[in-house]
Amino acid sequence: MMIEDVKIFLEKYFTRYKQIVKQYYPAHKKNGFTEQNMTVCFASTVEKYCEDSFAWYEVPVLDSNQKYSNHIDAVIFDTVGNNIFLVESKRFSTPARKIKELGNDINRMCDPAVISTICEGLKNQMDFPNVFGIVLADVW
Repeated sequence: MMIEDVKIFLEKYFTRYKQIVKQYYPAHKKNGFTEQNMTVCFASTVEKYCEDSFAWYEVPVLDSNQKYSNHIDAVIFDTVGNNIFLVESKRFSTPARKIKELGNDINRMCDPAVISTICEGLKNQMDFPNVFGIVLADVW
């Protein structure tokens, strides 16, 4: 898989996300959108276009104290293309706080121990040469 393929997934995700919001605006008064909707929308886009791919949400990962107090919003395994997508979503309702959280998310996605922990859960161990970190953000 090339970075161009990831760009196509992002374009298809964005098109789908816009179509959904045009048909249904889920925010009522000041409650906004939940981050999970972005995550599920992206994962379902990848699953639609990658044969034998699957996603899992809120995947627990070890923190620096060796406790499972952190998570990745979604992990998508493309078993045919041997790719892993680590997905974090943020709704930028409070930008200063969310930027700090996003930095923590990116550090977690780049941590080899996190990737190793995620792969340990696979029933059929595979070599995943491509690990992509995807950050989805909704700013309004």
